[in-house]
Amino acid sequence: MSSAFEAQWAQRALRTQTLTPPTLEKLQLSVASSEESTKKQRPLPLRTIPPFIARIDIPRGILYGFKRLLGFILMLAVMTFHAGYFISILAGLGLGEILFGRIGARAAEANH
Repeated sequence: MSSAFEAQWAQRALRTQTLTPPTLEKLQLSVASSEESTKKQRPLPLRTIPPFIARIDIPRGILYGFKRLLGFILMLAVMTFHAGYFISILAGLGLGEILFGRIGARAAEANH
């Protein structure tokens, strides 16, 4: 499920990037005209990191924290060495992958 969200958020972030090539050229020209003519002009690098967008990044962080919390809870349950806990965790993970694993796989394929 998180990979579906990640794919959607990545597409939104790419659409909202502020430095597109035409904007970059205008920015380079304005910077070059304001600099002294003796300095060597260097082109500005393109933005490779998506900008921080609160409606995307905050839910993504909450989802990541929840996944880590669930992982730690499952680890502690397995560390009790109680066979019933261990078997039910493995059965639940397997059933979840059977029912919902295809959703994450399709989102990952669509992202590449």
